[in-house]
Amino acid sequence: MHDAGTQAYRALRDRGPRRFIADATAETVERWLVPRIDHWFADRILDERSLSAICAAGDTFFDHYDRAESYALDLPTTPDGYHGAERERMLETYASGMRIDAPYVCELTDVDLVGPDAVSIKDRAYVFENSLESTKRLTTSSLRAVGEGTPPVQSPWLRPDREFDTVVSLVGPWVGNYTHWFQDYLTRLEGFEHYRSKTGVDPAVLIPSGASGWMRDALRAVGYGPEQCIEWDGGRARVDRLIVSSVRREARERAPNRRIVYSPTGVRWVRNRIRSGIDAERTVPHSERIYLSRSNALTRRVRNEDEVMALLADWGFERYRPEELSFAEQVTLFSNAEAIVSPHGSGLMNQIFADDAAVIELMGKKQTVTSPATEYFYAELLGHDYACVPGEAVGIDLRTDVSGLETVLETLLGEP
Repeated sequence: MHDAGTQAYRALRDRGPRRFIADATAETVERWLVPRIDHWFADRILDERSLSAICAAGDTFFDHYDRAESYALDLPTTPDGYHGAERERMLETYASGMRIDAPYVCELTDVDLVGPDAVSIKDRAYVFENSLESTKRLTTSSLRAVGEGTPPVQSPWLRPDREFDTVVSLVGPWVGNYTHWFQDYLTRLEGFEHYRSKTGVDPAVLIPSGASGWMRDALRAVGYGPEQCIEWDGGRARVDRLIVSSVRREARERAPNRRIVYSPTGVRWVRNRIRSGIDAERTVPHSERIYLSRSNALTRRVRNEDEVMALLADWGFERYRPEELSFAEQVTLFSNAEAIVSPHGSGLMNQIFADDAAVIELMGKKQTVTSPATEYFYAELLGHDYACVPGEAVGIDLRTDVSGLETVLETLLGEP
């Protein structure tokens, strides 16, 4: 109870009263209300098969623009390795093979977009892809629409606030999270461009009205400036043609005991577009060995960071705080990295810009050496050497096993 009280006090202090109350309310709704009503939405979703049938019946565009993919992962490097039953479980979970279905893009007519997350409704059913194929996220987004006074349903009696001709939506759950912006939203533009090349139609791109600077910078580097975008601030809109581009990822039912895997092909498409669109002259001097500090973050700070940094300095690492760098500087920093050390967090998504790097993740309470997730998947699928180091959870922070870190440095890098 004392630990929980300390965490609540720290959250209130760091986030301020308004955000603290908003976060607490959202957590309560998601924990207690969503499980009681999500079955209603589950019965009213439009999945890929449904969308294909709708497009066939209406003679609108539907196409798979690439092939399915299959992958298996090598187990992470750790200070002590995996043994016995634990090794067998890890092999079954991560090395037994993962399949990502062929990506598709389609055109839907007469769609309503509703609420802060632009819930997509066609024929009184919900476009599952635009809610990240998650009933929980769809339900939460619909409740957010209710909260702003916009019923998340489609009816001729509900008039739209505005109307759009042809758009592709980059609005939805977790859109403001660094990792999700790249893997769940920017990757959609590959399918969107396939649609554009096949039809000659050039839709507008819907983005959140509160999109941060790095979101806009990344979008601009991919090739989309403000003149091609429409900002979405909630309410209700009627769309003549909504372009739905699937995210290249593993189906959720294929990963019941772990996070889902995203296609390295789709992520490389985003990476290559951004790297070619960044102005290198705007970047700062950089080290090839990077330590990402979370000392300014709300959670997962490394309590013994001075001790960790003392070791890393002997190996030629320099400390960086991503929030202190521009987006262009982050891209160039990671593009030239040969080794990256970081506590678990979104900053590690920048590894997608690196080539053949060593990636060492410092684990805590959320992720452990026996439950690696997104950062491990990207490192393996993009050709990096991945290791993870155990840590002791200290409230919402962590204390890294420095001896274990030294062991994996020697394994991956050989010598300082």
